[in-house]
Amino acid sequence: MPLAVTYLKNRYGNDANLLEFTGIMEEEIDRLDRFISSFLSASAVSFGRERNDLNALLRKLEQFIALQAQAAGVALSLDLAASLPVIEINLFQVEHAILNVLNNAIHALPKGGHIRVTSRYEACPAGRCVVVAVQDDGPGLGDATEDFALPRLASAVSEGRGFGLFLVREIMQQHGGSMEIRTGRGQGTTARLLFPVCGSAG
Repeated sequence: MPLAVTYLKNRYGNDANLLEFTGIMEEEIDRLDRFISSFLSASAVSFGRERNDLNALLRKLEQFIALQAQAAGVALSLDLAASLPVIEINLFQVEHAILNVLNNAIHALPKGGHIRVTSRYEACPAGRCVVVAVQDDGPGLGDATEDFALPRLASAVSEGRGFGLFLVREIMQQHGGSMEIRTGRGQGTTARLLFPVCGSAG
């Protein structure tokens, strides 16, 4: 991938938009490389966590990924809760988890597709959770709307899905949360990330 980015910069160095895009690609590759190295070399306990507002993170990621979505001909919109409780997360991990989900959605959609990102505070098996959902109107997977078990994602990689989602699941488990995939053939796909709020009532 880095060699491809270098080629694009050398071949189309006079295109300002392309240079901006390759700059974002290089930044994302570097961040992903650092993340994977850290993830593989450190234990879950060693990852520090701080109190963060997921709405603020989602707004930041919207700006970060907007150019990629535009280049793919995909519309991206946010529908965020008016307010969310702050939660303790490893910002670096969670940022990459959400980026993985967004990238999968972008790669799976044809031009003209739409991705809707929402945040909510709602009841969940852990009590109360902050839920981040990434919903697309793409072709979906499976013959009917259903919960899509993660082991089946291995067979979905060739359809543009699955890449990185196992890593997302591990990140969510390290945070005491979970990931849900809801999809159906011709009915799009929704990935929900559930972050438990410590000390919340049911």
